[in-house]
Amino acid sequence: MPLVGIFSTRAPYRPNPLGLTTTRLVERKGNVLKVAGLDALDGTPVIDLKPYSTGWDCIFSAHGGEGRFSNNVACYASLRKEAINFHGEECAGLAVGVRIALKAITGLKINLREQRVKLYVRGGGCLIDTMQALSGATLGNSRLSIETNDGSGEFVAVVSKDWNFRFSIKPYSHLTLAQIASTDPEQLFTLTEAVNVDLSQQLPSHQVSSDTARCR
Repeated sequence: MPLVGIFSTRAPYRPNPLGLTTTRLVERKGNVLKVAGLDALDGTPVIDLKPYSTGWDCIFSAHGGEGRFSNNVACYASLRKEAINFHGEECAGLAVGVRIALKAITGLKINLREQRVKLYVRGGGCLIDTMQALSGATLGNSRLSIETNDGSGEFVAVVSKDWNFRFSIKPYSHLTLAQIASTDPEQLFTLTEAVNVDLSQQLPSHQVSSDTARCR
C-alpha cells in the first residue's frame, strides 16, 4: 500500500477533532455542493470531502459508490464488506453473490444501483440478501423479484429494458469460502446474454419463506 497523508484516508487518528458525516448530495453547481443531513453547526468549516464508499458508509438506498475501484481486489473487498454488514455473517451464498456482483460491475460495466436495473433472483435467503445489499433493489422499489429454489438451480438475472444477463449458478456446497473467492468465475456460474427480452414476463415474483431464508 503506498504511503499517503492522513487526510487521504479514513483513519480516526487526526491532528484535530474532526467530525465525519455521510450526507446526501442534493445538487451540484460548479464547485458548490448542496447536501442534506450534514451533522454540523452553521459556520463549521468543511476540511475534506470523501466519495461515498459502499463498503464503509453502508447507506443501503444510495445510488452511487461504484466504478471508482482501481482493481478487482479493491472492488471485491468493498462488496464483501457491504454484503456482510447487511447479511450479518459470511457464508457460501453470500460469497457467490459477491462474485456475481463483481463480475457485473467490473466485467460487464453495470452499475447495479441504477434505478433502471432490475434483479431476478432464484435461490436461498443468503444469496437474495447479498444481491439486495449490493444493488439496492428491494420488493418495495419494484427492482427485485425473488423465487425460492425449487431444485432446478439458482440464478441471478440482471435486467434493463435493452438487455439482460443471466448468471446460472453451478453447485458450490463443496467449496470453501476461500475457494469461492479465488476460483475462476466460470467454475461458479455460466453467464448468458439475451437482447430485448422482457424477463419479467417469464419469472414470477415470490416472497421467500422464513424457513428458507436462514443461513445453512
